[in-house]
Amino acid sequence: MIKKEKIKINQPGKILSGENAGWYVYVQQLGTDESNTDYLVLAISSLEEDLPSGFYDLWVENSKDLTQLFQENNWKIEWLDKKYTSRFIREPDE
Repeated sequence: MIKKEKIKINQPGKILSGENAGWYVYVQQLGTDESNTDYLVLAISSLEEDLPSGFYDLWVENSKDLTQLFQENNWKIEWLDKKYTSRFIREPDE
């Protein structure tokens, strides 16, 4: 069972087991109040490719749904250094 405190926000992770094993995941908190916020979950097949073969995003309404998403996918995550974050979140061109 994955506990909420083990899901890291704004930090990339590699999916070690479960659905899409070998892919990478990133959870972004969309609101500012952690007790009443929603989350965007991004998944990408590779950090090495400029245009990876697989990508999807999911939205969940609250932290309970976020935990349930991780449990339903049986995800075991290895959280990575934040230097990989730019592969998920890119600043708009200025």
